[in-house]
Amino acid sequence: MSRRHHAEFAEALSFQERRAHAHRERSRVNVRLRELAAVGGDGDEPGSEWRPERRHEVEHASTSGREWRHWKQPFWKRRTASRRERAVMERAVAS
Repeated sequence: MSRRHHAEFAEALSFQERRAHAHRERSRVNVRLRELAAVGGDGDEPGSEWRPERRHEVEHASTSGREWRHWKQPFWKRRTASRRERAVMERAVAS
């Protein structure tokens, strides 16, 4: 019988291959769980309740929208630049 599948003769998988294998396995399990949930939970799988609860409440997340980042706005960059120029001029006058 062939011994190529024994651990001592097997080649070590690279990091990328191990990661791809784990990704395929997770995807396969998730697809199977979704199929069972859609059918109605025939089997030992938990069905649609297998997903963990959401970390944040959906109502709050949908109404809040994206946070406003003032430091990315043009008026803030303009003010910052003017403050920087003023500080350079004050240092030049002081010295």
